[in-house]
Amino acid sequence: MRIMQDPETFSNSVVTALDPNPPYKWIPEMLDGEEHKQWRRQLGPLFAPGRSIAWRARYVGARSS
Repeated sequence: MRIMQDPETFSNSVVTALDPNPPYKWIPEMLDGEEHKQWRRQLGPLFAPGRSIAWRARYVGARSS
């Protein structure tokens, strides 16, 4: 539980020790706290099972036929 409540110590902002301060951010993976929650709320519906299956059928299916 502490990990989820202490973003100062357990931050998502650094994903690799080789580049601890990259000039980019993977959204929402490299965000913490409220900023992460806001992005997840916006992006979540795009990855819902029904929507992703419909997208795959429409776009991937058309290209593979």
